[in-house]
Amino acid sequence: MGNRKQKGSMVVEFGLILSILVPMLFLVFEGSNMLKTYFTLFEATREGARLVQREGQLADVQTLMEKLTAHLPETSIVTTVNTDQVAKNVTVQVDYEYEPYFVTSSFWEAIFADGAVFHASTTMPIP
Repeated sequence: MGNRKQKGSMVVEFGLILSILVPMLFLVFEGSNMLKTYFTLFEATREGARLVQREGQLADVQTLMEKLTAHLPETSIVTTVNTDQVAKNVTVQVDYEYEPYFVTSSFWEAIFADGAVFHASTTMPIP
C-alpha cells in the first residue's frame, strides 16, 4: 500500500513541475526567436548602410532589406535612410512589428498593447 501512495505523490509532483516547465520552455523559445529576429534586422541595417557607402544616394536599400528579411513572418517592415552631408554619415533604420511563434495572441496583446515593434539602426560614415 505504501508504494501506491508514493506513486500517486510522484504523479502529482510531476504534474506540478510540468505545469511550470512547459510555459518556461515556450518563453525561452520565444525569447530566442525574438533575439534572432532583432539580430537579423540589425545586420540588415548594417548591410543597408554599407550599400549606401558603396553606391551613394541611388542605392536601393528597400529592396536589400526585403531580401535580407524575407524569411521573417510577413508584417510591416519600414526602412528609413537618412544621409547627413554635414556630418558625412548615413543612418539606416528598420522598424518591424514582431509576430510571436509560440505565445498566443491574447497573451501577447496583454503584454504588448500595441504589439512589439523592433527598432534597429546603424550609422556609418560616408566618403
